[in-house]
Amino acid sequence: MNLGLSAYKYPGTVFFGKSSQSGEVTKKQMPRCCCSCHECQELDIQSSSVYPLNVLSNFTRSYFKVDGVMVSSMEGFLQSLKTPNVEEQKEVCGLIGFTAKKIGSQIGQKRGFDGRTLYWQGKAIERCSKEYQELLKKAFLAKYESDYEFRDALACTKGRKLVHSIGKQDPKETILTGEEFVSILTALRDRELEAHDCRCRDYYWTHPNYHHHTKSCKCPP
Repeated sequence: MNLGLSAYKYPGTVFFGKSSQSGEVTKKQMPRCCCSCHECQELDIQSSSVYPLNVLSNFTRSYFKVDGVMVSSMEGFLQSLKTPNVEEQKEVCGLIGFTAKKIGSQIGQKRGFDGRTLYWQGKAIERCSKEYQELLKKAFLAKYESDYEFRDALACTKGRKLVHSIGKQDPKETILTGEEFVSILTALRDRELEAHDCRCRDYYWTHPNYHHHTKSCKCPP
């Protein structure tokens, strides 16, 4: 279910949103601190929060492909990086939320995962390397381009600082630090909002919640 910007305009009202744990539609209430009045400048992304923050969680069901591999959630993709086994990695990519995290932890324990080396399609990648950062950005960009609900939710946070308070900050202790997570999301959000002014991406002007595109727009098709 796509809520777009509409659910974010009415704090304190009950609306339907997508559960980040099961991917199912759930009923939530928008608290006053998550309204668009900018009284609260920080938005803390958590799977148990309300729209749009729950949709931005890595636990949320989201279908996209990375290098031809089908992924069902960002958490599934991240946890799959712990195994060098290509077939096992594909299976983990298809998992969602807490299930993905649980299976990923079991794989890590079984293989003696030390947090220093990760794997993608059979290739070893150092955790603290530019190559790994590029892989993370590629995955999030693939999700952004494939999941319109995720794009809409991210657009709802315009002008606000994203944080992930429950995320670990030491790269040796996690496959994605809170800082890496919010930095990538912020870069995607701000880049695309600015880029819209010059090229009017299709998912903006064809979406019912966006009315920026006009016949007088001189952006290339």
